[in-house]
Amino acid sequence: MSVSSVIHPDKIKAYEQTDYRIAWGGRSFVLKIGRASAELQGLYAQTGAASALFITAFNPEGALASDAANAQAHERLRGDLVALRVAHAQGEGVGTDADEDWPAEKSFLALGIERSRAEELGRRYGQDAVVWADADGVPRLLLLR
Repeated sequence: MSVSSVIHPDKIKAYEQTDYRIAWGGRSFVLKIGRASAELQGLYAQTGAASALFITAFNPEGALASDAANAQAHERLRGDLVALRVAHAQGEGVGTDADEDWPAEKSFLALGIERSRAEELGRRYGQDAVVWADADGVPRLLLLR
């Protein structure tokens, strides 16, 4: 299936190959686009959630922002997740291309976020894309531009 986007295909490929790392309740695991996650399905079973959002507020539109701007946006995103009263935990997106000089991005995994709300939050923070999984526990890249 072809999706129209203003995001360069190389950037989309980089997002698809990123490791989306999570630390939840003393356990760590990695989400990969298109691969079912037993750990995520385990969190669903523990919490009763049936969807998840992996999101960052760092580097809007895939352009490097200052450390201060990223930290402020990250805290605003944390506040939004608290206001939504959803279970969430710290994560980070880490590129897997050894030649790429892109810093890890602090992120969150939030449970029980519906797709429309996931897209809304991603756009609020100027993101090219977010990672979302429904009840099957398969992370998908949702392009937002």
